[in-house]
Amino acid sequence: MEKQFNQNLSGQSQQSRKVALYCRVASRSQADAGAINIQMEMLRNYAHQQGYAACMEYCDDGFSGNSLDRPAFMEMDKDIKSGKVDTVIAKSFDRIARNYLLAENWLDSLAVHDVKFIAADGSHDHSVFSKDFIQELMRYERNQKQKNGKATKVEGDYV
Repeated sequence: MEKQFNQNLSGQSQQSRKVALYCRVASRSQADAGAINIQMEMLRNYAHQQGYAACMEYCDDGFSGNSLDRPAFMEMDKDIKSGKVDTVIAKSFDRIARNYLLAENWLDSLAVHDVKFIAADGSHDHSVFSKDFIQELMRYERNQKQKNGKATKVEGDYV
């Protein structure tokens, strides 16, 4: 788990935002290969390009996306609820959770705190990303796995 305040980002238009950069890798081999550092560097660059001046960093290195029960994620969520964060940037939607319904419910909770979520890869637009779409996506993924001969579960089978 890592949480630090990075003042080295310069920017103009977004300087007043309280930004959280969140990264996660699930496997020990990804962690050992430094994938978390690569992911965080990409987030720093993205934040800089978008004009965010100061970012808090939260990293869960070697934690599955099947649950939100991850040390850095829970710390970030606590900071969101206490008003320390008003924008969350992650590489992609699946860095929040591999269980799309779980992730979507968490994203819904951000609205209560007036917090914005940004997927740096553009994979998520919360205004058009509905639970119906997520359910269809999950059905599609289950069907693809069944075609490939892999067993599936209705919920929680994403890493």
